[in-house]
Amino acid sequence: VVAEDVVSNVIGTLKFEELVGQNFGDMLEPALRELAAHAGTGWYEDIAFQTLRLIRTLIHCTRGRVIQFVPNIYESMHAVINHEQTEERAKREAKKTLDALERACPDAAAVLSQLNASN
Repeated sequence: VVAEDVVSNVIGTLKFEELVGQNFGDMLEPALRELAAHAGTGWYEDIAFQTLRLIRTLIHCTRGRVIQFVPNIYESMHAVINHEQTEERAKREAKKTLDALERACPDAAAVLSQLNASN
């Protein structure tokens, strides 16, 4: 109960964007790992879709700070897009996430171009 009160008080005083900004890596990396690990395994489509939406929200909230995670995001999105068993809805959401990454972080486009050239 004490821990819940502390969390409630901390979350209550922070804006969502601040909370995401302070914990970005801790929230993004597990989501990316889970997404890449389950791409095309028959993982329930709604779970994959919601995970992709979460990742896109994290990108939107952190904007330029996302640059250090561009390779990780790129790899995870392409694991979803390129796997033949991934549902089309999840593939579209992964493509939207890559587009959001380029819009939120202008430097991401250069990093993505380098990654595309090496693949």
